[in-house]
Amino acid sequence: MSTSDSKEFTSNNRRDFIKKGALATTAVIAGVKATPVKAANTKYSVVPSSVLGAADRLRVGFVGVGGQGFGAHVRTVSNINDDGSSRHALPMNVAGVAACDLYSGRRDRAKATLESARSAYNLGEYTIDTYEDHRRLVERDDIDVVCIGTVDHWHAQISIDAMESWPIRRRSSWTARASSAR
Repeated sequence: MSTSDSKEFTSNNRRDFIKKGALATTAVIAGVKATPVKAANTKYSVVPSSVLGAADRLRVGFVGVGGQGFGAHVRTVSNINDDGSSRHALPMNVAGVAACDLYSGRRDRAKATLESARSAYNLGEYTIDTYEDHRRLVERDDIDVVCIGTVDHWHAQISIDAMESWPIRRRSSWTARASSAR
């Protein structure tokens, strides 16, 4: 393979990656999600979330709820500030149902915030559980999304554990470095 062939090959891969990334971003912004369907020869279909109904609230678990994990994940997803005011004007179609951290003070703070959001937005009755071990959280069948707010070197392992616990669900993982994505 010549140098020009190598550049063209890399350029095409980058171009395809950017196109697919833009398509995925557009789908998320448009409010669509993949759902299982019973059609022949297909496993998933893209259906607008408005078709699924308001009862299809995403149930979120949080791993690592200190500093950034609490501010960027717990508060933003639950849409609540310390004073009970909203952080953003987006519709609430999520329910924080679990928090995991090694430090009990952080777990308790996250649970209190998630309970405040539950009552402020009338999200119904459900139990908010806390865990010290992330593996207990990812083993739950009722959690749709896990937000990982741990230090960088733990992201990959927690993502792998979550994906291995949920073999049928959609899989998406982010790492800080390509070498961390096994």
